[in-house]
Amino acid sequence: MYDVNTVLAAHKDKRVWFYLADAPTRDAFQDVLIAQKAHWLDGAPLRKEDGLSSYMAVHHDGHIAFVSNLAWHMAQDPRYADTILKIDYQKLLRGEDAVMRK
Repeated sequence: MYDVNTVLAAHKDKRVWFYLADAPTRDAFQDVLIAQKAHWLDGAPLRKEDGLSSYMAVHHDGHIAFVSNLAWHMAQDPRYADTILKIDYQKLLRGEDAVMRK
């Protein structure tokens, strides 16, 4: 279940943010997004030479964006529990429960 679209489809009512723990995880995530023809908010397609951060948002329309460290940690506030879903992509790759609850 490496397909980001599968996660998005299962959580249509939420913003989906991904945690990318290390360079190999970021590379795997980027490869999937490129294959799915993801693009930045300005409409530019994601390319292999583009850098990703440890926290990335993927929108249901295929747009991607960086998530700041501050926003990532503020999302732990109970007020956002029903609107933001955080996924550990490394765990998703291993087939484990990837939903981050903290």
